[in-house]
Amino acid sequence: MKKLILFLVLIMALPAYASFVNSADTPRVTFRNAYAWSGNIPQDKATLWAQEVEAKLEGETSSGRKLNLVSVSTDTTLTTGQSGSVVVVSGAATRINVTLPAAVAGLTYTIVDNWAQANADASVNPGSGDAIAGFAANLNLTSVTDVIGANITLIAVDTTTWAIVGASGTWTSD
Repeated sequence: MKKLILFLVLIMALPAYASFVNSADTPRVTFRNAYAWSGNIPQDKATLWAQEVEAKLEGETSSGRKLNLVSVSTDTTLTTGQSGSVVVVSGAATRINVTLPAAVAGLTYTIVDNWAQANADASVNPGSGDAIAGFAANLNLTSVTDVIGANITLIAVDTTTWAIVGASGTWTSD
């Protein structure tokens, strides 16, 4: 009888021991106060998604680096090296012109009007001879919302055209 009880105890303890040994050898990713165990695909995908969302909320790109912020309070011409930047326009009592570089497919910029004052507008100017899709060449787009946070994101789709990827607030052509 003692042997039977000992045998049953060992049988019941073996799965717990095996899971402990296997989990100790399984790679894991620490995430805040939880773990993502490899081999559990749904949990791993959910954890990776949560990490991506948290990174975006903290201002990081999908590569894990922070977005480049460019503060502007006077007329400015952007460079190709600033592609991917968020250009924050503020601190002036008059219109501020942000001129895009000559279009090269893939360049992208987000311009944010961060000054809620009448006539203190952010204006986006395509480079010489370039056009914002749907508008004539050399035509500017100006934020006239007078609400902090109006923004526009543009991407160069070829060597002469900028496309509007997204916008909030009111932007007019002039």
